[in-house]
Amino acid sequence: MRKETLIFAAIVFATSLTAAPSIPTSVAYFLVVVAYGALFLFLVSDKLPVFYYRPVLYPAAIIAVMFVVTFVANIGRSSVLRLLSFTILTGVNIFIVPALIDRKAAFKALARVSAFFVVIALPVTLLGAYTIGPVTVGTFAGPRHIGPLIYHIPSSIFMTSNLVAALGALGAIAAGAEWTRERTTLAAVLVVVNGAAVFITISRSGLLALGAAVGLYLAYRLYDVRGLAVASIGGLAALALLILTILDAIYIPVVSSIPSTGRDILWKATIQAVAQRPVIGWGLGSDAAVIDQWISVARYQNFGTHNSYLRVFLIGGIVAGVSYLVLTITSLVSSLREVYAERNPFDDMPIEAVFVVIFLATFFVRQAFSDPTMYGVNSLSTIGAIAVGYTQPRSAIRTMKLPEMWIRLRKIARRIIFTFSE
Repeated sequence: MRKETLIFAAIVFATSLTAAPSIPTSVAYFLVVVAYGALFLFLVSDKLPVFYYRPVLYPAAIIAVMFVVTFVANIGRSSVLRLLSFTILTGVNIFIVPALIDRKAAFKALARVSAFFVVIALPVTLLGAYTIGPVTVGTFAGPRHIGPLIYHIPSSIFMTSNLVAALGALGAIAAGAEWTRERTTLAAVLVVVNGAAVFITISRSGLLALGAAVGLYLAYRLYDVRGLAVASIGGLAALALLILTILDAIYIPVVSSIPSTGRDILWKATIQAVAQRPVIGWGLGSDAAVIDQWISVARYQNFGTHNSYLRVFLIGGIVAGVSYLVLTITSLVSSLREVYAERNPFDDMPIEAVFVVIFLATFFVRQAFSDPTMYGVNSLSTIGAIAVGYTQPRSAIRTMKLPEMWIRLRKIARRIIFTFSE
């Protein structure tokens, strides 16, 4: 378990560094390779466990195929590395990582890594930006005056405060699973520290995500699995309300009383862009550069879609977008089935299965207001893809016999690592 926790922590930490502007991209991606290399070196022997669960596999495969098609059709807008991260790396996250690393270890690792990014951001709130060697722990936007105090919104080591809030909300859920299971002081502290990220960043989407998580947990405690299922469906109803908001953005006055936050402008531009290339999409390049063609308000340019579901439609066209919605629904339904399957007379609360539902539903709600999908190399995409992977039943794992060459190379690599570590 300790080995799994350390490796999962390395994956979350390394993928988070890809969003840190003060860390060279080459260094961040090298650490990502090292983290996944450790996954295969230390958790895989002569056989590779892989999930083969059709309700998740089929839509994920269709999306990957469409990404390849749109890459070829828009060859000048993207790189091979981006294509690999959107297909092969995401496939590893959905179908291999959850088969190798236990959910309990993943929750422990995420709670601690996210808390680290929150803790180093706390001094920023009162003191402003500071540096740790070459790394800047920065602020987001201008300072605010609260009475005699000057308050800075922290971005930790990232470009914006949104990632701090998102990691904090998801880390709080992960720590909540640990506290519910073990009731330790450390787990309680991790819940508080991670939850604090939502408030110190003044994040509305983070607060919505954390509130949704608390509501789902209470629904389960009060009304058992049925309450959790109904609350999850309620989340889908919230997404339906979002669709109405999008319709309003294209001049259908359904919910015109809802105040604009700029997202309606971004969503309208995205829908117009999708309408121009509905079959193959615009490719894996810069989304902001595409939708800016339909944005006349200068202050909302260079923002991206601010909606993960629309972003997949923009990148890969209607087939990819619909498949992404299908993947969202099937994984949520599968996670609820896992809660039913793991209940027994001796354990009335299958903790990890319940918190996978909470985690996944929260991630899906947040996707309605932010760009990161479960496809890509950044930390939120990585965590979301792995969470989808955990919805698959353990009975769907298949083992692949690895070639002898891999086994030999693995032994040599492990021998070299152990020699240098002595």
